[in-house]
Amino acid sequence: MSDLLHSDFATKNPLELTFEEDQRGKKVFFAARWETGAMKKGKWSDIFSAIIP
Repeated sequence: MSDLLHSDFATKNPLELTFEEDQRGKKVFFAARWETGAMKKGKWSDIFSAIIP
């Protein structure tokens, strides 16, 4: 997961990502995992990708 450069933390669903206009059409990669209030962390999901609309 060290190849994923940025991270974000969400306390509710859905997490909405915002991108700059010049990023339109580029591919974004992401993975997710659960984290408890006691800072216990789950396993990372597979890495997924999407095209920024």
